[in-house]
Amino acid sequence: MSITEIFKVNKAKFILIFLMVIIGTTVDAASQYLMTPAFNQLKKMNLFGFIIFICLAIGCDLVRLALITSSDYLYGKQSQSYLHQIRVKISRYFFKNEIAQTAKVQNELVANLDQLTQNYLKPIKNGFMYLLSVLFSIGILFSFNWLLVVMTVILTAISLFLPKTFEKMTSSATIKVTKKNEKFLNTLAKWMSGLDELRRYASFNIFSESVNQSADEYKKAAIHQGATIAIADMITFVVNIVGQMLLMVLCAYLYLQGQIVFGAVITTIQFSSTVMNGVSAFVTEWNLIKSTKDLNKEITNLQAPVKIAPDQHQVKKINRLEVKDLALQFKNGEYLSYPDFTVKQGEKILLTGDSGTGKSTLFKL
Repeated sequence: MSITEIFKVNKAKFILIFLMVIIGTTVDAASQYLMTPAFNQLKKMNLFGFIIFICLAIGCDLVRLALITSSDYLYGKQSQSYLHQIRVKISRYFFKNEIAQTAKVQNELVANLDQLTQNYLKPIKNGFMYLLSVLFSIGILFSFNWLLVVMTVILTAISLFLPKTFEKMTSSATIKVTKKNEKFLNTLAKWMSGLDELRRYASFNIFSESVNQSADEYKKAAIHQGATIAIADMITFVVNIVGQMLLMVLCAYLYLQGQIVFGAVITTIQFSSTVMNGVSAFVTEWNLIKSTKDLNKEITNLQAPVKIAPDQHQVKKINRLEVKDLALQFKNGEYLSYPDFTVKQGEKILLTGDSGTGKSTLFKL
């Protein structure tokens, strides 16, 4: 899969989809920006002006919703057309190489393509939309004051790298849970295999103590994992709250210095949140795309062009089919022979016999 191949499926539709995304994201940024003059009007005690800007913002939201939803629908159609082309190529590969394993065919044509749809095709569009949102928000913040951009970038960097500091700790806790779970399951398996003997000697206490001990270890590991994740989430949340408070303090300072308007104080937090969340979401989508590298390579190899001989099932050119002295010697020594017979053009023949008598083998021969 590649963005170029998706584009080639229907170039006009592809361009339209991303134009809709660009316009929709622009309108979304405009909707947020309109809150600045709206709050300025409110500060001036102008309720009518406030309502007008609020209505304009709602109108922008409706336009954005229509554009983004429509682009999702069109992109879905474009993706399905692309997937159909891939399935056709893979089917030719399976036919040419006589691959008949149902599990493999189903996995390649269904499961793997579903994985690529969720982790490659959709993230391309979503990542583009998140990136645009970030760029537009940074541009608007810069129009307010460049210091707001600097503070937002710093907070974004912290929000991205902070989870990395807990990655080793949470990963260790997760591995510990899996190990204790494995031990618990092994304990159950070993004791359950001898359950009849335990019942015979009424030794339930031994069984109960051993199982409870393993279960208790698993419980402690699970609690430790939950606590580790909760601590990491709490610290991340506290850092985000502190960051927003610092941003509000900076906005208040700039407002008191006359460098930004009152409405910008309110909307700066919203735009900063869009930048931070947008960057995080973009990184997530990008990681999804990168995660499909090996699978994408496998699907690409299955799409390699293959030459298939012309259809030879031209029955009208066959006058009759004769089978004479047909026999087969298997590697294990078994011998299979067929009676002589002739099938004339247009005749319908019923082939009967017990399982293993060679009906399918006849057709293969």
